[in-house]
Amino acid sequence: MENHEPVTAISGGSRPLRFFVRRGCRALPFLLAVSVCTNTLAQWPDWSAVPDATVRFDLKVSSEPPHPDLGVIAMIPDGGLLPVRNPTPDVRDSEGKSVEHLIFGHNPKDVMGIVFAQQRTGSGVTVFFKQSNTPPPKPNTKLFPSVIYYTRNGNGSLDTAKKFPNTYPPANGTFFGSWPCIGSMINPWGANDDFSSWYVGGFLSPQKEKLYFATVSNAGSEFAIDGKTIQSWGGGQRNAAAKGQQGKWVDLDEGLHRIDYYHYSARGRGTEAQVVWKGDRVTLVNTNDVPELMQDFARSGWATISGIRYRDGRASANISGHERPIGYLWTGENPVVLFTLGYTAAAPVTDRVTYTWEFAKNKRLSEPLVEWLVTGDVNNTFAVPVTLVGSNAAGVVRSTHRMLSQYTPSQCSLDNPSDRQAFRKALYNMLRAVPQGSDPCADWIPDYWQLLTDVIEPYRSGVMLSQIFPRAMDGSLQKVSPQQRWELEDRFIETIRLKRDSKLLLDWIDRFEKAERSGARKFRWKDERFCAYLYDINDLDAAKRELAFLKETSISPDQGHFVSLRQGDYAFFTGSMDDATKFYKEALDRYPARAKVAMPGGYVPFLDPARRRAPTNTVSTAAVKKPQSLAAQMAQKIDAWKILTVQDASMYSTIVSFLAQDATEEALQKLSDWEGMSPLSKLSGEYTVAAARTYVYLEDYRRAINILKNYRAQTTMNAMLADAMKLEMDCLVKLDDKPRIKELAEDFVKRFPGHPYELEMNWILR
Repeated sequence: MENHEPVTAISGGSRPLRFFVRRGCRALPFLLAVSVCTNTLAQWPDWSAVPDATVRFDLKVSSEPPHPDLGVIAMIPDGGLLPVRNPTPDVRDSEGKSVEHLIFGHNPKDVMGIVFAQQRTGSGVTVFFKQSNTPPPKPNTKLFPSVIYYTRNGNGSLDTAKKFPNTYPPANGTFFGSWPCIGSMINPWGANDDFSSWYVGGFLSPQKEKLYFATVSNAGSEFAIDGKTIQSWGGGQRNAAAKGQQGKWVDLDEGLHRIDYYHYSARGRGTEAQVVWKGDRVTLVNTNDVPELMQDFARSGWATISGIRYRDGRASANISGHERPIGYLWTGENPVVLFTLGYTAAAPVTDRVTYTWEFAKNKRLSEPLVEWLVTGDVNNTFAVPVTLVGSNAAGVVRSTHRMLSQYTPSQCSLDNPSDRQAFRKALYNMLRAVPQGSDPCADWIPDYWQLLTDVIEPYRSGVMLSQIFPRAMDGSLQKVSPQQRWELEDRFIETIRLKRDSKLLLDWIDRFEKAERSGARKFRWKDERFCAYLYDINDLDAAKRELAFLKETSISPDQGHFVSLRQGDYAFFTGSMDDATKFYKEALDRYPARAKVAMPGGYVPFLDPARRRAPTNTVSTAAVKKPQSLAAQMAQKIDAWKILTVQDASMYSTIVSFLAQDATEEALQKLSDWEGMSPLSKLSGEYTVAAARTYVYLEDYRRAINILKNYRAQTTMNAMLADAMKLEMDCLVKLDDKPRIKELAEDFVKRFPGHPYELEMNWILR
């Protein structure tokens, strides 16, 4: 369990300030935590204080209790850290003297809870542990913790709940931890509607007073104050207790009072458990004098772990984050919950210790902070183990804890870049935790594959996909849906282009095509090979050969459209401008058929169709109707020219705007739409420069340079050329291509004397 520090009561005037929560908010499922720092350095006793102890926890008191009987709480992690048989604590102060203490809970899978007597302000204690043949004896003490919540799942009953205090340590095997109040509408450590629970809390009365206490629950509940039963209710109709009917007036003396609240929830009855109250001299605002949730509990002090040491020299650390998920995304069948696991090294700085996280099925990582994912119900019905292994010259210490949620975490959003990045990082951790040579996704469920396709971004997924494709191409990748696999392939081939390795690029294209069964998808890889030769490798002969293969395999309207586009691209790159114009016009005529009938498995859109923006700046259908007269025909051509001019300007500015917002998916999708709707824009320059800007932003400099170089070679002068040449220069500088930098600068000075960019070009040539 994580070290949560509770909030102490706030005093004002002659009595504590009462905190009230409206009935609709009375069961907030979260833990409050406040850290109070101290300037006093604690001193720890040596091992001679408890000669037979095997492990010790040095604790620093960070908050003081408002009453001595409430003591100071310490949550000691177990999960393998404590002795296996009857771990018996011995609490000592800085001088080695015994300190009064009480074990208030122990779950070997998680923690041991200890409350010890208040010490000097800012001082610490050491809890020594030894193994015993018998359970530790229950001490005679007035100490008790406040507020602690215990719960055990299954076969809920009031009798079971009332037996929790009868053992020592109490409530053996239950989940337990600090809680802000006696009240909850969830079971924070398990299934929601079949469990038994017990709360222990204390409150301070500043004077003799008369208070009304009542229980509100969906099933049976009972509570006692200072050991005296106040109300026992067997449950039944909720409205019989909703307004505080199940309670009594109690006369209380000044001082500290203990409350024990027992409760159970049966399957199908729902979950509600709380103590409500009102005072005879207190006016409750906006409640019509109905009792409200009691929240001003006096809370025990809190201690944090400063060091964990073993007598034999081994070392360990205190794990955190396993009970506090960051958030979740729900894109598949089940929500995927994000945890950030960390540890605080508790060994002396002179020790050389390595720490390793171990997850299920031989998955290991060695970073201090690790993002990890868990699938399950966000309402706390999962518990996934994680082990921290500390290793030094003296040996190894393993402690296993459970990733679970004590509250419903925040819902993250795919529209939030930081959320996508956090989940990508966690997925990457899950991939690299698997040993090399093994399929990193062998045990992935469909929810992880869906999440992966939802959070990856164009050109930015190489670090993850380079873990998946070389190791899972013939394994787990064959089990995912074709649409998901195709999208991952498209994102992966983009990252291969960034390596500027022609052989590697062509090898992966060949591998994808050979492994594919879909004819439409095979056509897509033939097209990708043509584009690789034309745009990336700049091999026109090979591109011509691939173009012939592309024409031969074209069988559908969408494929015919792409063949016309690629014929126009090839003609443009070889300087055949008339042919380029002809093929681009042909592609424009074929575009409506492509948009209407597209074969699955061809070109995967950058954005999921459900999230794509509606197309904008489309040509009116009236513009494609056959005119009735020459005058009407001429007018329509003029109108179409105006529309296309405005469309190109709009498309260009939209893509630039998307890039400025780091909306790369939207920019690439708009570029793809623009190419289909107006391929002639490649000749005028707007599309070409927009495409180059996009590739430069994505750091695909080789493709950007080849596109711009060809555009410069085929263009004598137009409004976009200077910007295109400046963009080409930026790419060459990025790649430190000195010969081509000088050549381009000379060409620019000849073409644009007196241009604002000329000074920069002359500086390059000096």
